[in-house]
Amino acid sequence: RQLERLGDAPGGRGTQAALGSLPGAPLLMVPRGFTSCISRPVSNTCLVPPEGTLLCSSGHPGVKVTFPPGATDEPRRVRMQVVHMASRELRALLEEPGAAASPLLCLSQRGTASFLQPVTVQLPLPPGVTGLSLDRTCLHLLYWAPPAAAWDDITAQAALEITHLYARFRVTHFSWYWLWHTTKSCVQGLARKAWERLRLHQVNLIALQRRRDPEQVLLQCLPRRKVDATLQRLLDRYRGPEPSDTVEMFEGEKFFAAFEKGIDVDADRPDCVEGRICFVFYSHLKNLKEVYVTTALDRRAQAVRGQVSFYRGAVSEEVPEEAAAARQRKGADPLWMATLPIKLPRLRGSQGPEQGRGASLSLAPLNLGDAETGFLTQSNLLNVAGRLGTDWPAVALHLGMPYRELQRIRHEFRDDLDGQIRCMLFSWAERQAGQPGAVGLLVRALEQSDRLDIAEEVRAILELGRQKYKDSIQRASLAPRDLAPPKPSASQAPESAQ
Repeated sequence: RQLERLGDAPGGRGTQAALGSLPGAPLLMVPRGFTSCISRPVSNTCLVPPEGTLLCSSGHPGVKVTFPPGATDEPRRVRMQVVHMASRELRALLEEPGAAASPLLCLSQRGTASFLQPVTVQLPLPPGVTGLSLDRTCLHLLYWAPPAAAWDDITAQAALEITHLYARFRVTHFSWYWLWHTTKSCVQGLARKAWERLRLHQVNLIALQRRRDPEQVLLQCLPRRKVDATLQRLLDRYRGPEPSDTVEMFEGEKFFAAFEKGIDVDADRPDCVEGRICFVFYSHLKNLKEVYVTTALDRRAQAVRGQVSFYRGAVSEEVPEEAAAARQRKGADPLWMATLPIKLPRLRGSQGPEQGRGASLSLAPLNLGDAETGFLTQSNLLNVAGRLGTDWPAVALHLGMPYRELQRIRHEFRDDLDGQIRCMLFSWAERQAGQPGAVGLLVRALEQSDRLDIAEEVRAILELGRQKYKDSIQRASLAPRDLAPPKPSASQAPESAQ
């Protein structure tokens, strides 16, 4: 998690970066509406030789670090990361008119060894403050070393050297430094509030099902500013409910997704523990996982209407105590964030559990046709679908299918020509089940689409079906005996009877 990610991030509605390479260093996120308060971080690095050197910030010339000779016995790589905060917006954020802060400085190095000689750090005084008018009791140097939870006031230990525009102090190891000017006695509280706002994210949770395979579910947690663009990119392949309400989440916070109400996750993966999909939120990552779901309920009888709920994990040390306490006050289940519906559709063609397992995909109960014109079964329709090829849109239009539905089928099965044909033909057949003249309509549509070969084949199938139907009636002795000689009536003369 490196700060240089932010240096490459585009400006606009939000800016993000991983502040620091130190263990536990969180990722900086500027919330919407707060972008004018903080500028993009600037990162500079150098190799410190035993002879010493000077490292200056390219974005803030007043921020300097001086390495005296003998500070290190071997060359050492050092990084400086600086974030400038606008004073007016900062005061509005904190609701503290007298508060001002210098640029936020993070110093890091390869390894954890301290320097052999003190290193001099120079920070500009907070805006509106000069060395001539400075009240030193209002100036505070704050220090933070991850994974500590709070900022420490080290003004008394640092021996600040004040000039007209700058403050200098000496350190032997690197971490975070922030110079504040305020009349408040508890400056750590102001710094913690500002720091939390930098790390706090407004996020939305989404759950989408793949259009071609509803059992494949996509779960994602996104910063609010990324939701619209992401959905626009996904909705051609996925469908699902609206994103969740906006929730607050901290960088590196753990949460998990649990399927409920008859739906279970069907996955064997390390991040799936007891049926829960585990996440760790980082705003610069996709925070996306796709899983298959299953159900023990009978989908032949009806669709399964379940849900997926998102819960926070155990409150980590990175989450401030105030935020954790606020979550405890929100309700009986403070770890719950959102619940989104998930629906597994009823298996196509199902008429009930009494039909058996093989009936869920059978179209035989459609009764496409009648005894006089003949019947078309699922197998017959599959044979027709296998021969239509690229002529299927013309056949669909002649069958009376709306152009909008035609476009939907094309889009849903855009990489599967066979799927397009089967979806069109079987969806039309389901609507025509039990309707008179359906078979004749299909034959005419084939002829109008210049597929006379398939039309003749369908006619042959129908003729064969009618013949088999007549044969079956005759075998059942239900046919009229019009071929037998008539019996003589009583009124007939004997001559005519002979």
